[in-house]
Order: sequence, then structure tokens, then C-alpha cells
Amino acid sequence: MHLVDIRRTGFGPIGAGRRLGINLNHLTDGADRSPARSLADAVRELRVAWLRFPGGEKADAYMWSRPPFDTPKPYCCRTGPGQAGEVFGRFIDEDGAYSCDTLAFDEFVRLCRMLDAEPIIVVACDSYNKDVPDTGTKPTREELIDNARTWVRYANVTRGYGIRYWEIGNECYLDSYNGALTATQYALDVLEFSRAMRSEDPSIRIGANGPNGTDAVGALDKSTGTRWWECVLHRAAGSIDFISIHDYPCMEWMSFDAYAAVGRGLPEIVDQARACLREYCTREDAQRIKIAITETNSADWYGHPQNSGWRHENSIGHAIVLLDILGGHMIDPDLLCTILWNTRWIHNDSPGTPELWDALRSDNSFNPTGVVVSVLGRYAADQIGRVDTPSPLTAFIGVSGRRATLLVANRSVEPQTFRVHGVPPATYARYEEFSGQSPDDTAPSWTTRRTSELDGSIVAPGASLLVLPLGEAAALTPPKT
Repeated sequence: MHLVDIRRTGFGPIGAGRRLGINLNHLTDGADRSPARSLADAVRELRVAWLRFPGGEKADAYMWSRPPFDTPKPYCCRTGPGQAGEVFGRFIDEDGAYSCDTLAFDEFVRLCRMLDAEPIIVVACDSYNKDVPDTGTKPTREELIDNARTWVRYANVTRGYGIRYWEIGNECYLDSYNGALTATQYALDVLEFSRAMRSEDPSIRIGANGPNGTDAVGALDKSTGTRWWECVLHRAAGSIDFISIHDYPCMEWMSFDAYAAVGRGLPEIVDQARACLREYCTREDAQRIKIAITETNSADWYGHPQNSGWRHENSIGHAIVLLDILGGHMIDPDLLCTILWNTRWIHNDSPGTPELWDALRSDNSFNPTGVVVSVLGRYAADQIGRVDTPSPLTAFIGVSGRRATLLVANRSVEPQTFRVHGVPPATYARYEEFSGQSPDDTAPSWTTRRTSELDGSIVAPGASLLVLPLGEAAALTPPKT
């Protein structure tokens, strides 16, 4: 029998819930999707504090308007065979106009204000740097800079929205359908984009994206070996307020079974980002520049796009790993935010197995990953700590208001029996269990359980999440500072 000693808990700083966010998908979160439960109600129940718009890679083909840039008139700037306009063909006409009622920018801002969420905007950047077929279109670099500048003007000058966080491009180091940049060119773009954007509002905070690690090299720099962050930070650190990194730590796992083997050894991505800032910035810039994880999920990208690794299905197994990822992020004192990818992908309304990228179902109820986000948002709104637990259990204590809650996940496919030490068994005599038939179950459910009357022990089914009340938080956590 395992012992979960809640006295052996390392707490992060106050405000854990204010680090949690989700990527929206402007293509599928629009007004034409009108189930009984609204997008606002669903996101409110997630209790996230950051919303990223218009999305991930598709943001590099998103132009917010056309001249004279006085109101949002969005369109896709890369058209033709194999381009973003074709990749998302069911949503985009041949001329780049959106054929569906997308989530409009002003609507997105209203959603942020309604939910007291911090918006983070991704402006298109690298889509000028890849050729298109003769029948296609692509933007010029100057058009993209003007797109970013006028968007800031409309948002913060014309409308007075006061949007603070603006990210220059998405994954510009990866060569995808929108293109990529060398580290040298991206550094120059950061300088010029930021200069143009700050000419409209000097108070905005600029984010630069990049791969993970001090030695990481972008797709277009493989022949030269140019280290991405060394180049970008040496040249442009003075124009950067936060670095944007993506955390997908399950490469080549192949299945949930690999989770038990890694123990608590998920990659420490924030440590890697800190190392980049320390190594390639002045001390002042390293202390000033924040770290944002603007995409994360429990995805195994092995064999992409064939998905040869752990299947990208929204299962209880993936959700359990996501709890560990997000919980670890929320503890870190240097992290600005951790943002799940994403509300839903483009096949959300299709029948079949729900995709890992769909936190929300088509009716805006939750898939398993959405459940985990809502659990963290509800029970760790104020503070979270990792409990030093025996393998194969993972445990966090969440604090929300005056109440503390123990979240215990079983990383194994086998049932695990444990007892909690540090509070009387009567405190958690009744608890909630989120479990399914196997780690691959995409329709797990909640069940109310009771501890053993003999010794207060608890059985955690394989690949399950247990939520145990611990009573008053003041008795468990260090004083708030």
C-alpha cells in the first residue's frame, strides 16, 4: 500500500489559476456554432485566465483586415494548392475569404472581458517566406508588418481595448504550410515588427517564439547550425518582453504505458527556457523577459502527420498526462502562462473518436482534456503544490479560497491502493473518481466513492484521477505572501 504524505508538498507561488489558458480556434469557435451551451459558458467553467487568438499555425495566414483597416475584415493570405487556404478549405473560399462565420476579433475581446481573461494575439509573420504555385497568393513582408501595426492601432487606439500581449508569428522555426524563417531573419522581423507595432502603442508587450533548448536549431538553419535563441536573443532581446515556447513532452511514447516508466521525469521545459535567457541575454534582460508556454498538450508527434505514435485521441490516458503537464507548469514561479492547444480542431463536428485537440465537444461539453483543465481551474485557482508521492502515483494539492483539495492520478494501468497521511481520514471519507474502462477510453465518467471503513485506504483504478477534499487550506499551506 502506498502512502501519500501531504506534508511533503512543494507549493508554487500565489495566483496559480491566473497562469492557466486555452487556445481558441477562430475557424470553429464562431457564432454559427450555437448549441444550447454557449462558448462563453464552456470557457467560464474551464476557469482559464488566458485566451490565445486566432490560434496556432493558422495565425500566420490570418490577416485581420484590408485597407483602410478601419474595421475587422479578416481573410487568409496564403491561397492555392497546398496552402493554408486549401488546408482549411471547408472554411475558406478560393480567394481567401472566410466562408463561415468565424470568431470575430471584437467578439473575442468581448469574451475576454466577460470572463476576465487576458488576451494574447498572434500576428502573422513567416508566411511571406515560402513560394506559392502560380495560381496562389502570398503576402509581402511589408504587408505583414502593416497588418500587425494596424491591428494594434485598431485594438488599442481606435477601440481602446488595451491588449497587452502580442506574439510575432507561430512556430517560425518549423517549416509548415505557411513557411518558416531562419533565426537571423526572424530576429530582424522581431525588430521591425515590434518597432512598427509600438509606434501605435508603446506599452504593448512583444513575444518571440522559438524551439526548446539552448542548442535548438530551426528547420531552415540545419545546414549552418545556427542556434535559434542565441541568434534571436543576441540581436533582439531589447525588443522582447516574453519568449513563447511549446511543450509537447510525449514524443515516441507510443502508448499510455510509457507514462509509468518516465516517473516524474517529464521534461523541464521552463528550465530550458531559463537557461536560454541566462546564456544569451544580459542579466537585466534575463530577469525582465518572461516565459510563456503558448501551446501544450499530451501529444506524441512521432510519425507526424500519420500519427504513428500514441494515437491523438481525447482519452482518459491523455487527460491524466495533461494534469501532470499543466500542474507542473502552474507551480513554476517564472512562468507567465501555460495555454492548452486547444478548444477544438477543424473536425470537431465530425462523427467518430474525439481528437486530442478538442477540449470541447461540438455541443461545448467537455472531452477528458477539458475536464482536467476545469479541475485545475476550479481546485487550484489560488495555489498549487506537488506532493512527493511514490510511483506510479502523481499528486497535487490545489488551493481555491479557503479550501484545499488533493488531486491524485494513477500513472499505471493497474489499480493502486494508498492512504493519505497528514489529515484525518474523515476529511476525505467521500471523494470523486474520474475513470474509464482503459487508458484509451474517450468517455470516462465521474463516480462518488468512499474510503475503506477499516483503514481509510483508497483504491485508484488504472489511469484514473481522484479528487479528495482536505478541508481548510490554512492548515496545509505556507502563509500567503
